[in-house]
Amino acid sequence: YLCVSLLKNCMSNHRNVSHLSLKIFVVLVYKLKSHLKAEIEVFVANIFLKILESPNSPSEQKTLVLEAFRIMCSDPSILTQIFLNFDCDIDAVNLYKNIIQILTRLSSKFRSAQHV
Repeated sequence: YLCVSLLKNCMSNHRNVSHLSLKIFVVLVYKLKSHLKAEIEVFVANIFLKILESPNSPSEQKTLVLEAFRIMCSDPSILTQIFLNFDCDIDAVNLYKNIIQILTRLSSKFRSAQHV
């Protein structure tokens, strides 16, 4: 029930609700990552990356997702485990690759906007 509630709340239009839900998710990734493989895949692939890719997502929501990624990426072991548990698993989504591609695309857009 916790993950279902977090999924709903991460998509909330209320900034505080989505912010707290993302923080809880990050804590769960740190503490229970080995038990939440399917949930991590759903959250990252279907919530986080969709928010970042969507032109309709509010900038506040994108900022919260980027902050969650910043926190997770500050721990090299999380990145290694994402790669090993998803990209090296034939039955899983290439999560690490997708994260890097979208973050690269966003940073390129940001750099292009700065030079205009």
